[in-house]
Amino acid sequence: MVHSNSAARVMFDRMMECSEEQISEVAKYGERHQKQVACWVLESPHNFRQWEGPHCQLLRQIVNAGTTEQQIQQVKRVALSMIHRKAPFEYLRDKHVCGAARHRFFHVMYGPHDFATSVVNEHRNYLAAGASYICVERFCAESSMRAITDYERSYTSYWRAHTARLLDERKTGTKAPEGGLVEQLRNELQRRRDGVLGAAPCKADALTMEELRRPTGDTVRLIYSPPAHTEY
Repeated sequence: MVHSNSAARVMFDRMMECSEEQISEVAKYGERHQKQVACWVLESPHNFRQWEGPHCQLLRQIVNAGTTEQQIQQVKRVALSMIHRKAPFEYLRDKHVCGAARHRFFHVMYGPHDFATSVVNEHRNYLAAGASYICVERFCAESSMRAITDYERSYTSYWRAHTARLLDERKTGTKAPEGGLVEQLRNELQRRRDGVLGAAPCKADALTMEELRRPTGDTVRLIYSPPAHTEY
């Protein structure tokens, strides 16, 4: 069933309301890295707007996907996309890549662009994607979120192994042979991806979508939330 424009507006507003609630909750009680991202969103009106614009676009993709089943599928696609976008900076953060090694990383991964601009852009991607990813669990069932989290772990392992191989190839000037760990991790990642996107929508996912279509009256807005997104 494809939903009416009025239902789409209600759903969009509810999803944004849930997103703001989730950001506020994680800023208080989330794990360290997610808490830092959520606190960044709430730190200033400027930061909030930097996150809100792209996040609203993601929500519109979900709302406008069509049927309930298509909306559920789009939530999962958004989640996987956010995992991909935030992975590079997570690699730099967790591996403590700095100095010449950081310059080499950006040159290998992004080419001979301005280093400072590349760093700023990648950090902005990480913050925006990380904040939107925080909100995903409000839009899907617990079982779907577990599958998404399993995919995230597999993607992190694959991305780090793949990146290490690229950096080593650039350092030695020789191409690594096919096969080995990277290919094993790629196959596992594909299996996880198929498990997320290939799974039939469960009843709990459908109920979540149904709940998001129910208007709740006046909403309590976060202090830094501007009114722009209220016009669907």
